Amino acid sequence: MPLFKGIYKYVWPQMRKFKFAFFVILVLFTIRTLLDHIIRPLYFKKIIDILSLGLDQVSSSQSILHLVYALIFISLLTTIIARSVKFIFFKFEINVVRELQNYCFTKIQNHSQTFFANTFAGSLVTKSRRFVRSFETMFDTFLYNFLSTFIILIGVFVVLSNESIIVSLFFGVWVIIYFGVIVFFIKRKVKYDIIEAVADSRISGRLADVFGNILAVKIFSASKSETESFREITDDAANKSRTAWFLGGKIEVAQAILAFLVQSTLLYVMVQLWLKNDITTGTVVLVQTYMLIIFDKLWDFGNALMKFMKSAADMKEVVDIFDTI
Repeated sequence: MPLFKGIYKYVWPQMRKFKFAFFVILVLFTIRTLLDHIIRPLYFKKIIDILSLGLDQVSSSQSILHLVYALIFISLLTTIIARSVKFIFFKFEINVVRELQNYCFTKIQNHSQTFFANTFAGSLVTKSRRFVRSFETMFDTFLYNFLSTFIILIGVFVVLSNESIIVSLFFGVWVIIYFGVIVFFIKRKVKYDIIEAVADSRISGRLADVFGNILAVKIFSASKSETESFREITDDAANKSRTAWFLGGKIEVAQAILAFLVQSTLLYVMVQLWLKNDITTGTVVLVQTYMLIIFDKLWDFGNALMKFMKSAADMKEVVDIFDTI
């Protein structure tokens, strides 16, 4: 069963119990993101355009004051929505986590005696806790990284299309290339994340089982052999982590190169358009503001995607157990 299809099969029924709160979170978060990252910079752009016209203070002051009042209102509305959605988010996630914990306990408990006889108790506990913890990580990442990035990219593209077709097309092509490169590397990294998760579970299981039978270890003077055995497990886990982590470092290098190329090229293009009077001074500042927001989001996006896929790999261990019942 594909990775995310299996996770969705078991997680969505628990989320669906609180679907109204879920959709309220999506709507409010979308509004808040648009106000904060798309609409607010537009008002600063208008202020700069007025100032760059060189009009007398009397002519421009009234228009600037109206824009300032609008910015204050937007900031206030953004703050109210952000704080409101945070409390709804807390309530939703706490409820879903509780339901997942109960479901995971019930589902695993229904396994056969043979399953428990052939499975390390410590490893099973670790996998169960990681299953729930991974949901928190994945949902947080979806909301604050994936959804916000998607909204910002769509909003920026729409605004830039009205300001300059050339800049918007350049931006659109770069985003497609960026996501293509990052997704290519992430797909390669997933299999190593799964291997790393399995190795980590072996360490946790070994620790729990040794400490749970520590009296037998002491009685039979098995401390040395247990230490050597544990070292072999940690060495194996370290090698697997090294592969996954170094591939993550290569992804960051690719992100940095792509960000540098687009920032340098886009700045040159905008200056040329400004010299030809095809765009205003405010547009130059607006695009640079959007680029700073997008670079920050996309840099986080790459790291968030790696974290998201690692959490999915952690959840897969329990999903595989569910599928065997």
